[in-house]
Amino acid sequence: MNSLVSVVIPARNSAGTLRRSVDSVLSQDYRELEVIIAVNGSTDDTLEVAMSFDDKRIRVIESPKGIVPALNSCLRVSRGEYIARQDADDEWLPGKLTKQIEFLALNDVDVLGTQMIVKEREKQSLTSYPLLHEDCCEWLSKGHNPIGHPSVVFRSSLLEKVGGYWEFFPFAEDLDLWMRLLPHAKFGNLGEALNIYNHTHNENYDARVPKVVAHHYSRLYNIE
Repeated sequence: MNSLVSVVIPARNSAGTLRRSVDSVLSQDYRELEVIIAVNGSTDDTLEVAMSFDDKRIRVIESPKGIVPALNSCLRVSRGEYIARQDADDEWLPGKLTKQIEFLALNDVDVLGTQMIVKEREKQSLTSYPLLHEDCCEWLSKGHNPIGHPSVVFRSSLLEKVGGYWEFFPFAEDLDLWMRLLPHAKFGNLGEALNIYNHTHNENYDARVPKVVAHHYSRLYNIE
């Protein structure tokens, strides 16, 4: 339970939400962590907010514009045995990190998500991601993402096998990473909702992309 966790946070034009997001990480009862904030392409005071935290566990870097380059910039300087993903406008609930690290330490799982409370405008819903590896694989084969990216914790050693995120994916970068990890990793989710995901619509999102990605890798791995 003393394994270092690298929490990676891409932040762009997040001056109004970044403090709440980072505070929810720093207040976790799991203390062995570093927080890497990658400020990318911001035109507001995101960088100033990121630099204002008085906590030696925080490192602030500047990266090229875009969430995927920002994520990879974080991964390149991370030192943890585990990588935890956080968005600059989301919140972790108390105990999230401890529960995930305990589960990873005791189970044959490498990529672990949780359920999420999803907030979109005035609506709120609860995810129902599959708990077991086999069910996660079935979701992936159909082009459905079985892991809530903002909730995930995964073993950093996996990056030696497949590298980081592929930067030609402006979205669905997480689904592509999970598919590339299929031959090397076991997937799972906790049944408890442990973070609040503030959903914002990406006008560039194309729902056809996950289906194409899934079809490509399913044929490559010969899975249905």
